[in-house]
Amino acid sequence: MAFRDFLGSAKHVDDEVSAIHGMFATSKANNHELLLFNNIKEAPGHRSALNLLTRARLCNVLGIAPESFLDLLRWAMNNPIGPEIVESGAVMEQRQEQVNLHSIPIPHHWP
Repeated sequence: MAFRDFLGSAKHVDDEVSAIHGMFATSKANNHELLLFNNIKEAPGHRSALNLLTRARLCNVLGIAPESFLDLLRWAMNNPIGPEIVESGAVMEQRQEQVNLHSIPIPHHWP
């Protein structure tokens, strides 16, 4: 399953929200459900998902019971596979000449 497939069930937040504590406050007010922020004050043009990789969501996608999750992680660590090398695709697109971490929506969760 692709990353974007997870976002299909996300609740969209279109109101302007600050990455500095605002995203967390919105998450808390929505019982920490899967949220997709479309209007982040500090990062115009960027979107950000929150609460994407919860244990319950991962178990559902993997088709396992939550009590089997740690066993699956243990198995995966003991049975690694090599990476898949890609030569084209969206992951290879260069969008910034110089990386500026202040321009992307990195949420601050704790005051």
